[in-house]
Amino acid sequence: MNEYFGKKFRHNPWDDYLMARRVEIETPIVVLLRLWRAGAPIMELNGKSRLNNNCDMKNRSMNKIYIPVLLCSALFFISGCQLQPNQMKADLDFLFKTIEEVHPNMYAYISDDEFGQHRKRLYGQINQPLTRAEFYKLVSPVVAELRSGHLRLWPPKGDFRATSSNVFAIGLRWDGQNAILKENYGPENLPLGGKLLEINGQDANSIIYKFARYTADECKNADPWIIERADFLRFYLWLEFGDAETLDLKIRARDGKEGHCTVTAFPARKLAKRVKDNENKWSYRHLPEYNTGLMEINLWQNTPQFNEFLNKTFETIDDNKASNLIIDIRDNPGGRSPPVQWILEYLTDKPFRTAEKIETKVSKQFLQATGRTLEEFRRMLGDESIEFGRVIIQNIHLRKPVDKPHRFGGNIFVLIGRQTASASVEFASTIKCFNIGVLVGEETGDATVSFGNTFSFKLNNSGLRFGVPSKLGFQACGKSDGRGVIPDYEVDQKPEDTAEGVDTVLQFTLDLIRNGGTVSDIQLAD
Repeated sequence: MNEYFGKKFRHNPWDDYLMARRVEIETPIVVLLRLWRAGAPIMELNGKSRLNNNCDMKNRSMNKIYIPVLLCSALFFISGCQLQPNQMKADLDFLFKTIEEVHPNMYAYISDDEFGQHRKRLYGQINQPLTRAEFYKLVSPVVAELRSGHLRLWPPKGDFRATSSNVFAIGLRWDGQNAILKENYGPENLPLGGKLLEINGQDANSIIYKFARYTADECKNADPWIIERADFLRFYLWLEFGDAETLDLKIRARDGKEGHCTVTAFPARKLAKRVKDNENKWSYRHLPEYNTGLMEINLWQNTPQFNEFLNKTFETIDDNKASNLIIDIRDNPGGRSPPVQWILEYLTDKPFRTAEKIETKVSKQFLQATGRTLEEFRRMLGDESIEFGRVIIQNIHLRKPVDKPHRFGGNIFVLIGRQTASASVEFASTIKCFNIGVLVGEETGDATVSFGNTFSFKLNNSGLRFGVPSKLGFQACGKSDGRGVIPDYEVDQKPEDTAEGVDTVLQFTLDLIRNGGTVSDIQLAD
């Protein structure tokens, strides 16, 4: 049977987006190494069992079997062993059956007949053995045809990590038409802010759109902004070019000159040391020259640690007597909803709601995740007529914030962008809908009406994971037009600022504060 993770699944920011930062796929070799490091009873050497003291004799025979199974499984991923057509088709059967059962409206953006043609062609292409990566490249664009942002097949990043110790240490930004070179952590001197024209002699935009087709955006079957996620970009480059040691990049610099640059694959371990990963996911600093606090939140985590961070941060803001607060969620793909409620209670004393309504599909998988039986769910809602497949509509009422000792009463500015998704859209839409603050930056990546609350599943034969949303959420003042939250001031990162290491959006906001909240002397981005 295929495995359903339900409650045990760790919520990922593609959903409450992910979910993802991503759920990472652990290869069996990683599990094996963890067991060995933990001193687990896993194998015999020279006829002597290496067992923990609390292991009984019954476990010894199992230990002899366990390690060879793990090693064989690990070799499947590392050596690129191939899946047979019947295995892949069985995985596809489970994939589409699960989507139909869990998704509130699988055909919201495409007809059953049209998607059926995509699915038929996919099954027809499964006619020879394929590696996991090859299987992923075929299936993921078909899933994306459903145009549901939180519905996706997760890339086999574990295969990438297991087979490649080097990565291409570049960062890209998508300006809506072109890929802009944003970062380079390698030794090469690259023209930051330049437009990427070619990769290894191939048109760069064609390659970017191939990457985009592996991931849907709400109402769209492609998401070119996915290249701004460094982990996905590195994986997609490996997926396209394998274990290449170099890439030839043709770049048009800001002065209009075109040239070729060779980028060498960089050791992943060294890259990890160079890249500021911000493991805490949240930070705060005071900018005394602007009498402003700057808070960065890169993931909404439903943890006591995040709650404590908020408590201490707003106490510090109070002590500093800051007149302005900037909250940067441009790189926040989502997380959990409760932390959004927590911070809003520090920002307003007026009633608010983070959603207008939520539509939830009742499925076996949904109930398993919530730990309830159908009978218990019926009793909870007081409706004995509820059956599997029914969509329950919940209208959300205004809530009055609880009193907070250090509630902020100054000017609030929230920075948003294309990587602002899921629970972060929930936050941004509430800020705008209830006039709590001013939004600066780019339109959010997720729409204000979108499917979410994703559950994760695993395909039995390939081991690939996929996420399926179980709810349709209407954010505060959300509209069913496929658009994200529109900022009050639309500001794009300028290529010339990228070259100079200047954050265009943040600097615009600081200038806005300096000018007393007006834009009379500020040049908006084109």
